Amino acid sequence: MQEPLETFSAKGKLDSIQQLTVRNHIVKDVEIQVSPAECDFLEYLQVQKRNQKLEDDYIRKEVLSRSTKRDLLEMDGNVKKLLTDMEELKLENDKIHIRLN
Repeated sequence: MQEPLETFSAKGKLDSIQQLTVRNHIVKDVEIQVSPAECDFLEYLQVQKRNQKLEDDYIRKEVLSRSTKRDLLEMDGNVKKLLTDMEELKLENDKIHIRLN
């Protein structure tokens, strides 16, 4: 036998999933009734959706962080190579100057 539904009336529009946790809602003059077990399941779905979003955000930040670190290391390597090349060029120029004198 099916458990009896709790009755609760509310007027207004359904603005978000969070409102589904209320036992009864009137949406455009249509009454939606859900059992307490269904409310628990809807709350569970909300939590799962929120957790998935948090996990997706974390993964996105990690990927961006790794990418940024890799780019910074690459730039650092390029700057060091450029400075080394400039030093070698300076030394070569100094040698040339020395030879010319």
